[in-house]
Amino acid sequence: GLTALKKRRGMSIYASLSYF
Repeated sequence: GLTALKKRRGMSIYASLSYF
């Protein structure tokens, strides 16, 4: 989640779902 936000703000939603 947080890592994804730092890398790609646009993919934050998809990334947070994957991480969490």
